[in-house]
Amino acid sequence: MTVLDIGRHVQAGLGAWLAALAAIVFYQIITNPDRLRGLFRTGYGPAEPERIQLVAVFGFATGAYVLEAVKMLNAPGLPTRMPEVPQYLLTVLTGSQAVYLAGKTTHTLNARRNP
Repeated sequence: MTVLDIGRHVQAGLGAWLAALAAIVFYQIITNPDRLRGLFRTGYGPAEPERIQLVAVFGFATGAYVLEAVKMLNAPGLPTRMPEVPQYLLTVLTGSQAVYLAGKTTHTLNARRNP
């Protein structure tokens, strides 16, 4: 068995582990939607738009990065490093975090003014 074969087995094992982990998380979200609601709101209040956009942008960015990794896997040989994060993804994630923090600050200040 060569090093290349071992690398491919490790790659397949990690892929299976990540797929199983994603399936467990998806199952938990489907069977108990209260867990997902905590991502979008604080306490029992309404859903907060800045949280919704943060989760949506994070999902988009994660998918784009996974596609970059898949492109590396299609290259000949084994990848020796993680793919570089594209500049547009850094820009989008930074803007999303800024929107989230601005919304969080606004909610906090309003809660202090109107207890």
